[in-house]
Amino acid sequence: MVTSFMRLPLILRLTGGWILAWITNALLAPVAANFLEMLGLLISVMVGCVLLLAAVGIVFEGVVRSWQMRSGKALVAQALVPAIVIALGVLFLTHPAAELSWQRLHGARDVPIWRWPYQP
Repeated sequence: MVTSFMRLPLILRLTGGWILAWITNALLAPVAANFLEMLGLLISVMVGCVLLLAAVGIVFEGVVRSWQMRSGKALVAQALVPAIVIALGVLFLTHPAAELSWQRLHGARDVPIWRWPYQP
């Protein structure tokens, strides 16, 4: 019997996302100007991490099922389509945070998160 990520209880999956988000939060903290901006970055990264974990779980589930059934093409394709959509969602949600962090690291200290992207 194979236990995959998606069979774990929801609370464990969300906890994994929160742990990844807090690690990322420690990396983003030096570039945030104030608490509200840090909160916005944190929420963006947390949602991105949870979606990323879900994408990994979907792909893993598809690979395990295709291996068990010995007809891999259809099930892997069915698993990859939602995983790609989720990965695009991760990029959409975390790109503003990454871009803002990059600009802050290069001296753009007066960029509020609601004025992204920064244009001097």
